[in-house]
Amino acid sequence: MGDSRRITVFVSSPGDVAEERAQCGRVVEELNTILGALAPERDVRLELVRWETHTHPDLGDHPQRVVDEQLGADFDVFVGIMWSRFGTPTWLAGSGTEHEFRDAHAGWRARRRPAHVLFYFCEAPVDDPDDGEREAILAFRRELERIGLVGVYDDRAAFADKVRRDLVLVLGRILHGHRRPAGAVSGADLEIARARVTGPAAEYDRVRETTAPGPDRTRRLEVVASTLRTLARSTSPLLPELVASGSAGTRLAAVCALQALPDVRYLDWLARRFDGDQPFIAYHAGMALLTAARELSAVHPHRLAGALELAEALVARLSPTSDRATAVRAARVAFEEGRSP
Repeated sequence: MGDSRRITVFVSSPGDVAEERAQCGRVVEELNTILGALAPERDVRLELVRWETHTHPDLGDHPQRVVDEQLGADFDVFVGIMWSRFGTPTWLAGSGTEHEFRDAHAGWRARRRPAHVLFYFCEAPVDDPDDGEREAILAFRRELERIGLVGVYDDRAAFADKVRRDLVLVLGRILHGHRRPAGAVSGADLEIARARVTGPAAEYDRVRETTAPGPDRTRRLEVVASTLRTLARSTSPLLPELVASGSAGTRLAAVCALQALPDVRYLDWLARRFDGDQPFIAYHAGMALLTAARELSAVHPHRLAGALELAEALVARLSPTSDRATAVRAARVAFEEGRSP
């Protein structure tokens, strides 16, 4: 295609989540490798922006002013993370992370720049917690939950799995918007798409069969799902055959395509994933319904309402704290917000 694009991801956090910040770097490197392998015709690269790597010492002003001046606010994705510390106050906010979030959110509201604002709260236990820090974090989290959907995680070592999935989704929106491939797709292009999806789909089935359930298997399956999401634009024309497949890995490919590019024709099919399909696939179907609720509520409210009612009936038998039930609740909230004037 001959087009080139650099997508910048800015990470903001207090100093207690250095492990998560390092995982963000590894995820960006991994996604760049996947993009280079699966779409070599496109020169698309992610760049992780952090004060550790993109600033230099300067004693002429307040540290936050130095960071603001050197990093600027011209980036594509903001990723905020908090755990046990709220951070050091600035002249405008209770911490540097809050300060950077408010700048990013104001930019998004004014000009949709950054294009996406993500924020995560870690729920892992804290040794010797500070009550003041904890109250500040809880108040900030409540404020953000009134604004939109925040991310939560309780396994610090597995943060990469959560942020990888979300970065792939926003990457697809930045590169393609909500557009599907226009016009007829050639038979040769369809064959290329089939070849590209076959490997990851088979890897999903293989990992499921050969790896015992647990965090390691989930991490490996999330890598497969992330790979499939990067293929969404090319595999979208294959949806009629993907959804009819008897292979779980191929059905996951359909779900991942619908996470990136919602399609009203497959809303009920996504809801039916909660009726006996593998839990991993059902969870990602819930995330696809969440994406659809955010993007299609205004134009297809009745179709979405029906799909959500079906999904809610099917997850009613699960624990309300399960990831599948949580995903469906989030989709319902997004749907109701999308219908509000």
